[in-house]
Amino acid sequence: MASPSVSTLSQVKSVLIDISGTLQLQGALTLNAESALKQLRKAGLQLRFVTNVTDDTRAEITAKLQSIGVQADEGEVYTSLQAAKVVIEDNEFQPFCLLPYKAKQEVYNAPTPKEPNCVVIGYSPEHLNYRSMNDAFRILYEKEAKLIAVHKATYFKVPNGVMLGPGPFIEALESATGKKALFVGKPEPKFFYSVIKDLRSTASETVMIGDDVVSDVLAAYKAGLQGILVKTGAYIKGDEKHLHRKEYTFLAENFAHAAEMILNAKK
Repeated sequence: MASPSVSTLSQVKSVLIDISGTLQLQGALTLNAESALKQLRKAGLQLRFVTNVTDDTRAEITAKLQSIGVQADEGEVYTSLQAAKVVIEDNEFQPFCLLPYKAKQEVYNAPTPKEPNCVVIGYSPEHLNYRSMNDAFRILYEKEAKLIAVHKATYFKVPNGVMLGPGPFIEALESATGKKALFVGKPEPKFFYSVIKDLRSTASETVMIGDDVVSDVLAAYKAGLQGILVKTGAYIKGDEKHLHRKEYTFLAENFAHAAEMILNAKK
């Protein structure tokens, strides 16, 4: 692995932090994470807590972070719902949303338009049924409408087994309409560009810290950011072998160690 003092990390002004598996595990902060966050703030670095979670609002995610000792405000939390909102606003789309009510409010805080020109789909068990899917199909098939996917998870692990994610439903709409979905969550480059824009930063000045070598670190690298893989959460021994550009991707024991690498590089 590259030295913690490598010059590329010295350029960092903004830090993207994956929440689950990186900053916290099973509802508790990882070792020395609270102190590490304080040191990053003290050094004047901008922080964004990033996630693909769509069943909690930014306010709820912020409250959960605060409950485990993270001094965060709502504006520092960035989810794939915010990325979808940016796409909708930038293109002045009128969306039909296959999302839970509170998630829809994050994306489009207004009644469903009479003439929607895009479909936004995410994890929403109550909406991913034949009637709603058929409504979405008609919008996409009969109009020049765009399909926007918040994320493409195929399934989720739950305490009593597994549950379907939005991925198969997205593929069904793609197959039926011949249209390709625009994915806006991790690991898509658009997600990282959206966060960087929110930070008013640049890719070369931004680093992503995460536990998923593909969706966090390599995805960030492909978007022009630097990445630090932590050996917690989703990390599997040997994942670091995928860090093929060692001057831009790094390995740390945990989040606190990743923060230490950044701070040491900036001395």
